[in-house]
Amino acid sequence: MFAEFECRWRLNSGVALLTVQAMLTLTSSHLPSMLSMTTLAAALPATSALVQLPLLLPVTLSTAVFSAIFQLVLTTLVIRRRMRLRISLLDGGDALLTRRIRAHANFTETVPIALLLMLLLELASWNSALLTGCAALLIGGRLLHAIGLLQPTPGLARRVGMLCTMTSVLLMGLAGAWLLLPG
Repeated sequence: MFAEFECRWRLNSGVALLTVQAMLTLTSSHLPSMLSMTTLAAALPATSALVQLPLLLPVTLSTAVFSAIFQLVLTTLVIRRRMRLRISLLDGGDALLTRRIRAHANFTETVPIALLLMLLLELASWNSALLTGCAALLIGGRLLHAIGLLQPTPGLARRVGMLCTMTSVLLMGLAGAWLLLPG
């Protein structure tokens, strides 16, 4: 005896909900006795049972999803340039490849600690409006930084992007420190 599950996401009043539908499948070789089948039937009726779970950690999950997609974009930019120039290691002296590598690397260096802080603050039920603001600052900062760094001459976008990213991490770090204070 085993249950198969079908999972579907849907929005309900702006909150993402996961619907888990259990479909009971019975195989006689897996049923040791009629008693266990009766107990199972009482616990899980043969008809489908719907369970709705609220989306946990929506701010962190949303930010992580964006980060994963953006990370893939930055990675793809590096790979495409490497393939075009047939350069497997380092940058081969190509300025554009160097900028793409740095945009990818800087993203990889800064986002994980921000996501970790965000996750811990959301688990600690820190103010969701402030957490959402920090997430927006982080995402905006990463976009601006990458755009600025991918330009032939890095300018204001790169500096503003890094400032936004560092401000987001600093605010979340200070919030975490505040939560650690006694009383």
